[in-house]
Amino acid sequence: MIITDPLKQLIGELQAELTTLTHKIQRLEQRSDALAGLHFSPTTHLQGVSTFIIGGNAFDGAAGDHLNSVRSRYGAMEFAYDQKLTLRTSFTGKDLLNVRLRAGNLDTANDSFGGGGPSKLSELEVAFQQSSTPDLIGVNRAWYQFPISRDWTLTLGSRVNQSVMLAMRPSVYPEDTVLDLLTQSGAPGAYSSNLGAVGGLMWERGPINLSANFIAGRGHEATDGSGLIGDEAGSSSKLQIGYADNTWGLAAALVAIENGFGIID
Repeated sequence: MIITDPLKQLIGELQAELTTLTHKIQRLEQRSDALAGLHFSPTTHLQGVSTFIIGGNAFDGAAGDHLNSVRSRYGAMEFAYDQKLTLRTSFTGKDLLNVRLRAGNLDTANDSFGGGGPSKLSELEVAFQQSSTPDLIGVNRAWYQFPISRDWTLTLGSRVNQSVMLAMRPSVYPEDTVLDLLTQSGAPGAYSSNLGAVGGLMWERGPINLSANFIAGRGHEATDGSGLIGDEAGSSSKLQIGYADNTWGLAAALVAIENGFGIID
């Protein structure tokens, strides 16, 4: 290729602009690399909680035969455990996929700490047993929560409870209390421990919030009458409106339940 004098002159005149463009391209590449470093990567955290329970219940009363039977069946000293392994995954930084594995050996039917016996007042929040088999690990929670707008959040799952679908928890007690009665905000009918399929919506704007959810305890079953909306779905639905200030809060809830499936005992 023969470079003529006019072409050399043109290249010389454009050299400064070409150098400037090269520097700008390099700066853009640096900024692009910096932005790529800020991009959110899917993250999974594993949290494990082990709880050991040792103790026994004492019973008293005037019905002698019944009292002796209760003492014999529920009054022994015992040492049990509850194990939770929770996997929390976020894909965008604003969503949450929650899967919890759980095992324990406190029978919810034949153990006073698990909810058996003449009273539910001694039932512990950590009392758990997978089905009727002690020491069996099972999927205890499986739900996905994500925002659908600035004010609205949607939760869907096949193993979900209402505590994660309330924009406001109307209690000064922590979610994981000692007694299950306090975990249910002192109102086991309104704030039950029903666990099942479907989900709910939460809306928050300033101190005002709204929560609506529906849970079918037998939503995973395909037998006649069960499913998500069957007559024996073991369902509970809730509509709650609340106001939460820094030092106080107020909530009103409307609840519809199908009893007889362990929702209210």
